[in-house]
Amino acid sequence: MSALAGLEVTDAEIEVQGGELPGLDGSSKEYVEGLLDVGLASVGTVEREPLFERVFVQEESIKVAVSSGRGVWRYGFLSDAWPFEQEFESIDIVGEFREEIAPARTWAFEHELPAIEQLGLGRGLDATSAVVLGKQGYVNEVRFPDEPARHKLLDLIGDLYLAGFPIRQLNVSACRSGHRAHVEAARSCATRFRARSPSRDRSPSKKSARAGEKEESLPRPIVGVLCLVRFAWLALKGSLCLLLHVYPHEPDIS
Repeated sequence: MSALAGLEVTDAEIEVQGGELPGLDGSSKEYVEGLLDVGLASVGTVEREPLFERVFVQEESIKVAVSSGRGVWRYGFLSDAWPFEQEFESIDIVGEFREEIAPARTWAFEHELPAIEQLGLGRGLDATSAVVLGKQGYVNEVRFPDEPARHKLLDLIGDLYLAGFPIRQLNVSACRSGHRAHVEAARSCATRFRARSPSRDRSPSKKSARAGEKEESLPRPIVGVLCLVRFAWLALKGSLCLLLHVYPHEPDIS
């Protein structure tokens, strides 16, 4: 989902064979490369402008703030199980996405690994596809000194793209948040947009992930596309929930 958002793809046909998407290297890097290999084609210039008042979601220390802006995104990574605070900020979310955000891999706490292995979860993941967080710091090599924070921002980008707005037209700040808080924020953004501009076109169209496709053959609304991709993405997250940091480390705020 983040790969589509970072490349500003609004129309795509995606087929999934099997119960989940491949984890690949634990980041969005290979998905970005795959989309670029297919090629992007212009399907128009109409965009959904994020005209709504600031959205703020909070549950104790979990915070997500979204407003219309110029593509400034910030994520603060803090965990009671890991004493190293991190913050990553991008002032050009689209321009920096491919090199600075997409390659950031998922992570897991070292003390959780035995239980994960005992349950038979996390198959296919190893030291190259996940960052392991130990009590004294990183257990394996990292791509960025603040890779966990960057990966959380990667998650945030994909989740907020469910609202259908170009990520370069949003300013976003989040701390300690996970998928549930992100989706709640996306839902609030979409609801406020509809209430504020009920007559505006809510079917943005910019790029297609099918090179050579004619513009008139891609009339599908972005909502249907995002729901399809989101379904497949949640299947992947659900199967690895004890390895990835999604559910064990965030309260349910939905």
